[in-house]
Amino acid sequence: MGKTSNASKQKWNAANYTQVKVSVPTELASAFKSVCFSADTSMAKVISDFMKSYCSKHDPSPTKTAAVWHSGNISTRPLRRREAAKIARHLEDMRDAEEDYMARMPENLQGSSRYDSAEQSVESLTDAIAALEAAY
Repeated sequence: MGKTSNASKQKWNAANYTQVKVSVPTELASAFKSVCFSADTSMAKVISDFMKSYCSKHDPSPTKTAAVWHSGNISTRPLRRREAAKIARHLEDMRDAEEDYMARMPENLQGSSRYDSAEQSVESLTDAIAALEAAY
């Protein structure tokens, strides 16, 4: 395969596939590799088939999952919503910590650049939380 073919394949793979990395005991990885080799099956296919099966069993709407898998177009919106909610919770924790920092700041520092910076952080974090909630 020439350089152009490799570059094209790599570009297509990058656009259409995601690598999934897992850490497993060495013995398990070795056994899995051996069994796949013996069965003349790629490890990626076994893992992909497992992932499809797992998603089908654990999705609250199995018919939707099956339709999505058959169409080849996997919807990531629910995942993005969950991740956005996690990020929002982290931002809320950060905002709460900044507000606590401001509340515990001595009165003589409440007009200082530190206080102004903390106040700006609270405003920015509040805006970021609102933007995430609006987007998802």
